[in-house]
Amino acid sequence: MKARIKTLCVLVSFIGSVIFLQACSDSTSPTANEPSASTSKSEKAAPVARADAYAHMLAVPTELPDDPGAPMLVMMMEKSVVPSTSEVNVPVYPGAKIMTAIGPVEMTSNGEKMITYPSLAMLSADETADVMAFYQKRLPRWKHHDFYGSHSFWNGPEDSNPLDITGRFSLVSVVPLSESDSAREMWPEMRTRIDVRYEP
Repeated sequence: MKARIKTLCVLVSFIGSVIFLQACSDSTSPTANEPSASTSKSEKAAPVARADAYAHMLAVPTELPDDPGAPMLVMMMEKSVVPSTSEVNVPVYPGAKIMTAIGPVEMTSNGEKMITYPSLAMLSADETADVMAFYQKRLPRWKHHDFYGSHSFWNGPEDSNPLDITGRFSLVSVVPLSESDSAREMWPEMRTRIDVRYEP
């Protein structure tokens, strides 16, 4: 059973990467925010957030780690379009910053064409337990399940599966960042990743 769930998690992660790459190559939308004029030695300026933005974007480090995933992550960040607070039906964790924001993506599943829900990947400097406690309090009616270190909250029907990337329901996944994660190497102060899929 553990092996099956771990295989599912790896598969979902792989499919998610494919979706992100497809979104990056297909997207013609400009980023929602203009870059700030001020920069530091360690980071490029993050885009200036609109007043109604769901959250701020992370600033890209000027020197990327020697990690093959870092340039791809930067490419996805540059293609991101930050949604407004009113567009997302999930409360934002205080202080969390957006790493990537991907709009709906058209894909084929079991021979059927469908459009996935838009999604956000955010990072927080807080510990995973604190982030999880926040969502347990703010989403009390949502289903909750732990998958080997990943904590999922979703508002789908009784037979819904939070690992289904084509699911027609909103989803929040909270997971600790490992030391080897590209995001942890780029932003060492960050401890927790928050993935949000929301109904458009």
